[in-house]
Amino acid sequence: MAIEGPLQELSIQDVLQLLDLAHKTGVLTIRSESLDDEAIVHFSKGAIVFAVRRRSTRRLAEILLEMGSITEEELERQLRFQMEETIYEVMAWDEGYFKFEERAE
Repeated sequence: MAIEGPLQELSIQDVLQLLDLAHKTGVLTIRSESLDDEAIVHFSKGAIVFAVRRRSTRRLAEILLEMGSITEEELERQLRFQMEETIYEVMAWDEGYFKFEERAE
């Protein structure tokens, strides 16, 4: 199932709920031209397993872990916080375009 469209027609909250209820696995991309931003949300059987905005970086976390500057537990905690913050911020977007691409698990 591929779904896509403008956020003005279907809110991001409705899209997230639809993917959850349908237990979908895949990638949801949300783009906002006015904010010049993009978010990517990965789903597994309807559950959000990863989310990141284009403006944030994951590579920094990997470097800090390799250097021993952060523990794996702290990294996991920070990545979870980043995911939650990404979803929270994207839910406020009322302009943009979303596209969900179903993928095999």
